[in-house]
Amino acid sequence: MARIAKARKAHGDLSDQLKELMGEAVAMQFLADAKLVDEVEAAEDRGELGKHGGDHTSKIPNRNLALPTRRQAGLPPNKTMMEARKIRDAIKENPVMSQFEFPESTRYRQ
Repeated sequence: MARIAKARKAHGDLSDQLKELMGEAVAMQFLADAKLVDEVEAAEDRGELGKHGGDHTSKIPNRNLALPTRRQAGLPPNKTMMEARKIRDAIKENPVMSQFEFPESTRYRQ
């Protein structure tokens, strides 16, 4: 019985550590997504990445002067970017949130 109790305790300790690490991984993913949104918006502002709607102002006919789209640049889908933008905006409003609060849908479920 003592061996089983020891193994059960070790299992519980390892499970707790893994849950904590998963939470930290989710937090890092949120912060990485928020940084990506900042970089994409900066690239759009610098004219390195096409904005929504494409090039409607070019006066040179028969030339493909359009900037690469998000999809062509290999960026995540718009829905993912919108979710990341919401997270980024929430973190900017309350920086402490990045350490403690995450959307319910991403919390670890037992």
